Order: sequence, then structure tokens, then C-alpha cells
Amino acid sequence: MVDARERGVSNISGQIKRECRDIQRYALLALVVWSLLFLGGFVEYDTLTEERSVTLAREAAKANINRDIALRNWINQHGGLYIETSEHTPPNSALDASTHGLLTPDGRQLTLMSSDYLIRHFYEHFGEQLGVESRLISASPLSNLERPDPWERKKLDWLIETRHNETFELIESDSRPALRMIQRLGLESRCQGCHLRRSVGDDVGAISVSVPLTPFRQHQAELLRPVYLGGGAFWFCGSGIILLISELRRRRALERHEASSELRQAATVFLSSHEGVVIASLQGDVLAVNPAFTSITGYSQEEIRGQNLNILQSGRQSSGFYDEMWSAIQQRGFWRGEIWNRRKSGEIYPEWLTISTVFDEQGDPVNYVGVFSDISVIKQSQEQLEYLAYHDPLTALPNRAMMRDRLGHAVERLHRSGGQGAVMFLDLDRFKSVNDSYGHRAGDRVLREVARRLKTRLREGDTLARLGGDEFVVLLEDLVNPQSVAAVASDLIALFDELFDIGDGRHVSLGLSIGICLFPEDAGRTDEILQYADAALYQAKEGGRNTYRFYTDALTRSAREKLALEAALSLALEREEFVLHYQPLVRLSDREITGVEALLRWHHPERGMLAPEAFIPLAEETRLILSIGEWVLHQACRQLRSWLDQGLVLSTLSINLSPVQFHHQGLVDSIERVLRETGVPPELIELEVTESALMDPIGSVEERIARLKALGVRLAIDDFGTGYSSLSYLRRFDINRLKIARSFISSLEEGEVDQPLVTSIVTLARSLKLQVLAEGVERDSQLGCLSMLGCDFGQGYLFGHPLPPDELDLLMQNR
Repeated sequence: MVDARERGVSNISGQIKRECRDIQRYALLALVVWSLLFLGGFVEYDTLTEERSVTLAREAAKANINRDIALRNWINQHGGLYIETSEHTPPNSALDASTHGLLTPDGRQLTLMSSDYLIRHFYEHFGEQLGVESRLISASPLSNLERPDPWERKKLDWLIETRHNETFELIESDSRPALRMIQRLGLESRCQGCHLRRSVGDDVGAISVSVPLTPFRQHQAELLRPVYLGGGAFWFCGSGIILLISELRRRRALERHEASSELRQAATVFLSSHEGVVIASLQGDVLAVNPAFTSITGYSQEEIRGQNLNILQSGRQSSGFYDEMWSAIQQRGFWRGEIWNRRKSGEIYPEWLTISTVFDEQGDPVNYVGVFSDISVIKQSQEQLEYLAYHDPLTALPNRAMMRDRLGHAVERLHRSGGQGAVMFLDLDRFKSVNDSYGHRAGDRVLREVARRLKTRLREGDTLARLGGDEFVVLLEDLVNPQSVAAVASDLIALFDELFDIGDGRHVSLGLSIGICLFPEDAGRTDEILQYADAALYQAKEGGRNTYRFYTDALTRSAREKLALEAALSLALEREEFVLHYQPLVRLSDREITGVEALLRWHHPERGMLAPEAFIPLAEETRLILSIGEWVLHQACRQLRSWLDQGLVLSTLSINLSPVQFHHQGLVDSIERVLRETGVPPELIELEVTESALMDPIGSVEERIARLKALGVRLAIDDFGTGYSSLSYLRRFDINRLKIARSFISSLEEGEVDQPLVTSIVTLARSLKLQVLAEGVERDSQLGCLSMLGCDFGQGYLFGHPLPPDELDLLMQNR
């Protein structure tokens, strides 16, 4: 039945679409016919217009010929025409010589001209101005003026042969359309003197006229323009009327089906909805249900129709629940909520139900409509989500949220009972290598096995949770004494003596580090307990791993001091607490100060002046070193600019670069900007980097060094000899100077171990054409030894301590 109704709805919808398409097709056909009629009319009118242009041109040519013939006859009837002789009108040699020299009373000489000679002469000189080309031609020409062209010859012969009087033809003259007409002329008596052996009336010549068509066509186009515009407007109006009529017909068709369409849509929604729909009387008796109702409840339409909705009640809700539901329906007109009902099979299921009251036109209730959906799957998903909210999906252990919840309950209970508990933070040693070497699938397998092993050693009341990654937490309650926690920790570590199977016959070895916090002895709040256990874990890792450590106050104080120092460091730039001191760089050959090294100091508001070792590692860890380093670059270059302006001669300003700075993408742009703003010559800047900063992939380091060198700055390796001291990177990288570490110089004269090493460094630098600077020179004996070895430069307390800029000015002036 449902399929039949759906097909009926589909057929009606298709009928409407077909009717609309037919209306559109008829409208399109009417437009095509209307347009073709207009197009045909325009083509026919255009043809008539062209013919009219030709007719007008022909009439113009005929009028011109008639005018010339009339002029010719008039001249001949009067015996010719005397005109003044000039270079343009010479005497006609064909006439009697006695007619050439007639004098007028005023002394002008006249000559007799024949009509043909005069007309030819006239058109030769004035035909272009008239816009018409007219010629008198002869079948037996006596001169070039009478000679016909090929077209005229052809037409003249045809006229003589056929005895026609005239003919015309449309031609292209100089790429322009023209009409040429030719009319036959007979010999007159006065022309016999020139045309011998001819009788009067013989066909001896013709008059030829060429009239351009363009002016006539333009005139017709001007006449046609309003016709075309008016016709186009008429076509447009007619087309609009056709489209308007078709649109009105289409709308009437849609309106005709609108009422039935709404009913069909309601029926479609009712039949195809995936939610159960039931229509009931005011007494609760079922009047109609949709297929989804049957699918959800199991009752067919025949079984449920006429039955009261009470048969669906599950019995899980009390009578008070239903009283409140029907009270809400009567007061507000609807109720919405979760309810438990019973299927025909007896199964109880949850559903989300909405009951609405249907009112008639007078506002009186006539029916109830219930719409519901089975939310069994949603309930199951909620339960699954609740489980996942408190459990780790990989190991099925409690997660961080459940651990905090259980720890909070344990803290409250032990506070009341006076008992003791412990939290153990567990971290797997070498687990990262498993993920990196064998993949995350092997790592997940190891984590599941770790969870299984740990649970075998714990009591039933203990809580084992996974916080994420390879971190686990154990909550122990009701401890007898702290020694029992140590025993548990030792047993858990011993579980890792056995290798872990990762599949395919492969095994890996892992260790376990444990941090322990006792409560309420060490801490009394949940956050503090977890924090202290985590701190103890790090102490265990620093103690060699695969061991356990209890929380201590000293560890907490160290952590808090680090946090306080980090907070103060983040504000030091803003508060202008950093200062730069400068230590001289001395050329050993003459002990001249050739440059200075900029050394950072922090004027801490509570701890006083701090050396870089006290805060630079923390600045690198928090990446504050980037902003601090840029401040150092700018401040040092400004100071150098000031010294240069004062006339002090300095060839080097040495600035230390942290490895974090060296690897930062914006380093080169920052240095370029500082040099541009301060105007310091780049060749005076020497950037010091440690050997560890050069241990990135060689290609990227080479590219970074090349960009720095392109700015014109120099590069030095600081503390050379304490790191990798690789000869390969010294050859590949464009380095200017090696700085021998202070530790080698301090015992230079005392032992026999360091002196060969310093000698080797100096010799290596010489072979690579690098400068060598010794750090930490404090005694004359060290200076003498370095000079003997050939060291270029020195730096240390022997030459001067790091000083503020003003004190360094005095030192340099005194030297």
C-alpha cells in the first residue's frame, strides 16, 4: 500500500512537471514562429530596399544621360558652341580651320566646339566633382577620349547587334559598388565631317554613365533605421506577451495542484518518516499509525487501530509520571520527554516522545498526534561514551579523569580516618625507541602488556590508570607504612626484567621509573599530590632511570624557583633589566684592543646581577632567547655605532648566538634589519656559535651560514675543542675564527695534556687559514705561551674584565 501511494505521489508530481514543460515548449514554439515572421519580413524589406536603391541609381543614370543628350542636341541645333581658346580648350582639329580663330570685340580668341567634344571635355575635368562618370564613346574612335573601355565595347556591340536602345549592369568600380548604364547614339549631320563614310542615324557611338550605389544605399539605410527600431520594439513586446502568457499559464497550473500537493506532502512525510507517528482521539484511542510505528512497536495498523495507547505502557513509570505528562499537554498543548514503552514482543525500550494537541478552526482540541523515536542505540552510545570518558580505550584502564575522581575520594576518606595513601607516577624507559623503530602498532602492543603485568602485582582495591602515552599512575590506599610502597615499587620495576614480545619473534627490553608522593604526609590536595609525584618521577629519571624516588621538599623548592625565574625572565625585557657589558679582544702581537665581545647580564630586582649561566638555559628552553637575542643584537650594534662616531677604532664586535637563535628562520632577516637601522658596517660584526649549533644536517647549516655570510658578517666557533671538533665541518663551512675554550687555557702552563691540544688547535687553524683567539687569559705566563704558539688574539681578565660601555671607554682611552 505504501509503495502504491508513493508511486501515485510520484505520478502526480511527474504530471505537473510534464504540463509545465508543455507550456514552456509551446511558448518556445510561439517565440520561434514570431521571430521567423519578423526575420522574413525584415529580409524581404531589405531586398525591396536594395532593389529600390538600384532603381533610384538607374533613374539617376537615365536622367544624367537624358540631360547630356538634351545638351548635345541643343548645341548641334545651334551649329556648335564657341568658347575661349586656352591650354585646357585647344581648337578642335577635326573642324574647319576657319572656325578656330574668331576674335571678339574685346580681343579674345574663340574656337568652335562640337557638342561631343565639349561634353567629353566637361566630364574629363568636372566629372569627379559631380560624383557621376559620363562618357561619349565611338565605335570608330578618332581619339582616346572616344575610345570605349572593355565593358563599354562589349555593351556597345551588343546594342548595335540587338538593336536595343540601352542597357545597365551593377559592377564594382574601385572596390565600390556602382551602376553603369549605356545608351546607343546615332550619327548626326554635323558629325559627318569627322566620321566619314557614315550616314546620318548610323549607330556609331553611345553615351555611358557610371553612378555610385553607396549614397542611395545609405539613404535607404537611414529610411530603414526607424523601421527596424520600431519592428524590433514590436517584436520585443510581442515576445514579452508570449512569455507572460506562458508564465501565467504555468503559475495557474502550479496553483491548481498546490492544495493537493500539500496533502500529498503530508501523506509522504507521514508514510516515509523514520519516526513513529500515531494519531489518537481525545480518549487515547488509536486512529492511524505510520509504517515506522509498526516497525518500532511490532503492532500492525490493523492490530493497533481502535486500541487505547495504554497497551504500550512499560510499567517503569509511575502513575504520577503520566499525570504530570497529561497535565502538561492540557496546559501547554504539548509534552516532550523520554519515556519507556513496551513492544508487542514484550521488550521494554526507551523512546523520545512528543505529544501535541491538534485544534480545529474554533480552537477546540480534536486529536492528539504523537511522534517518537527509538533511542535504544543512543542510550547504548551514551553508556559507551561514559565508559570512554573515564577509561583508556587502548588498555581499558581508568584514565586521568577517573584517577582524579578516585584520588579525591581517597584524600577525603583518609583525612577522616587518619590513614595514609600514596600515588606512584610510572614512566616507561626507552619506550620512544620502540615507537620510532618498530612503529606505533608494536608500541600499542607493549602498552597493553605493561597494563596486564602491572595489574598482576596490585591489590584489588588499588587503582591503576593510564594518563596517556607511556605514563601510568597507581593509587594505593590504606598503607601500613611507607616501606610497603617501596616494596610495591620494587616489585613493579622487577616486572620489567622480562622482555616484551612485539610480534614476529621480536622482543624489546624496557625499564620503569617511578615517582612516589605520600598523602596526606607530603600533600593534602589532589593537584599537589599529582604534581609532587610527577616531580619525584623526574628525580628518578635523573637518578639513572629504572628506579624509584620519593618526593622531597628540596625538589619542590627547585621547581618553584625555576617557575619564579621563568616568570621574572618573561618580564625582564619589558622592565629593561638586561644590560650589556663589553670585554676587550686583544691582538697578542702588540697587545692592542682590536674589538670587544658583548656579554649579557641580568640585573635581577632581588638576586642582583646574574651571569648568563644562571638564566640562558631557561631562556633557550622557553624560547625567550629569540626576543632577548634580538635585543642584544640591536643594543650592541647601537653601542658600536656610538663608538665609531666618537672616533674609536674597533675592527670587531663579537656577539654570541644561541643554538636556538642560529636555527631560527628569522635570524638573517633580523640581523639585516638591525644593520640597516644602526648603520654599522657588517664586516665589523662577528657572530659566535657553538659547535653543537653546527650539528644539524650539513646542507641546512651550509645554507644558513651562506645567507649570513652574504650579509657581510663574520663567523666564529666558540669554545672550540669542547664539542665534536670535526675537521669536516671546518672545511665545508665558511668560518673566520676559532675561539679556544677557557678550560684549556686555565691549565696551559701546568700540565702537559692541554698544551699539545692547544698547539694542535692553533696548527689546525693555521692550515685552514683561520684566526685563533684564546679565552680566559689571566696570567702573563699564559700570554707568553700563547704568543710562542702563534695564537692571534686573546681575551681574559689579564686584558680587562667585562665592563659597562662608559668604563670601557675610559679603558680604551687610557691604553
